[in-house]
Amino acid sequence: MEKTALIIGGTGFIGNALCTQLLSQGIKTHVIARHADNLPQNKNLYTHKASMENTALMAECLSKCSHVFFTASDTIPGNSAKKPVLELKENLKPALTFLDTMQQFPNCHLIFFSSGGTVYGNPKVPEITENHALNPLSYHGAMKASMEVFMHAMSAQCGSHISILRPSNVYGPGQRYRTDFGIIRKLLEHARQNKPIEIWGDGEAIRDYLFIDDCITATLSLMNSKTEGFNRFNVGARIGHSINYICDTVDRITGKTLQRLYHPARTIDAEKIILDSSKLHRETGWSPMVSLETGIQKTWEWLLKNPDK
Repeated sequence: MEKTALIIGGTGFIGNALCTQLLSQGIKTHVIARHADNLPQNKNLYTHKASMENTALMAECLSKCSHVFFTASDTIPGNSAKKPVLELKENLKPALTFLDTMQQFPNCHLIFFSSGGTVYGNPKVPEITENHALNPLSYHGAMKASMEVFMHAMSAQCGSHISILRPSNVYGPGQRYRTDFGIIRKLLEHARQNKPIEIWGDGEAIRDYLFIDDCITATLSLMNSKTEGFNRFNVGARIGHSINYICDTVDRITGKTLQRLYHPARTIDAEKIILDSSKLHRETGWSPMVSLETGIQKTWEWLLKNPDK
């Protein structure tokens, strides 16, 4: 079957980058999103301004597609803290309505973007494999873990081909500025504006940061693989860096000195998460190619050219 893609949430950071790459390869791509104004003009792009709860439209698109990329999420750990019902309303209910339709198309490969940074909780191991127990600390992480469980059940019942991607902290050109999400993008924005930066905890929390290009090549490597059934894959750089180290790197690259304002740590934040991505490498040959320093430099250059983003 000719590769034809459907992206749910194609106007977000990862979804938009994925859409651009698919189109560059000549792959017919459908995008379902409530706001589809920032997508490129392309003869192979079919945009649908709609919710994933539009079951008739969803079924029509799925009938034409070999692959579905589920990148949509309307929350982040911070804005659903102490608001579990927000995850139900904004994410779980629409997603389960989608699965109700999706189960009719078991031969369509579903690739779901979970979260390697939130589903594992606060593990006390050097690197986390996909076999590690899920212990989310945030309601957002609990939502992602719940979706994984529902998709596993659908695969078991319907024989659906489903791949779960658990990316680490993805950053890079094209990422919109948010005050409560995306630490590298936030640090660069504050450096550009000479604004102080608030840090939760002592700045020694360690994370695995993945450049957007590496995230997309990982996704496409899985799209082109011969996997079957239900699988889970971590996607990370396998190198941990503290927030303080990130701040130092931003200072060095931008030539600015960030004023750091430290606050007590939050209970929703893990102390250390580094993902073991060797399973994806064994299955597809994928490896990350962009170093943290190079990725931050590329993001800074993009931001200087696009200050209104």
